[in-house]
Amino acid sequence: PLLVLFSILSAFAPEFWSFIVFRSIVGFTIGSNTAAVTTFAMEIVPIKDCAFVMFITTAWYVLGGCYVYMMGLFVMNRFGWRIIVLLTAVPTVISCFSTCF
Repeated sequence: PLLVLFSILSAFAPEFWSFIVFRSIVGFTIGSNTAAVTTFAMEIVPIKDCAFVMFITTAWYVLGGCYVYMMGLFVMNRFGWRIIVLLTAVPTVISCFSTCF
């Protein structure tokens, strides 16, 4: 929830320094999110499936990096940086809602 909140707030930051503060908080929450998701995934799967689940979990982070690169490539020049920041929050919103159900 904090990751989503501060991602959206950083898209509407009125000045440079508030943008830096919001994105710094996003960076801290991404680091804790990575550790929590990986640990949770390893706790709930059987031992024989741990390597595969770790691979899939890590692959999602790589795909997220590709998603951000493609958004920057195709969206940045046309719509600007605020839309990029909002679009980077979309996968996080989806994952938050998917874990609730």
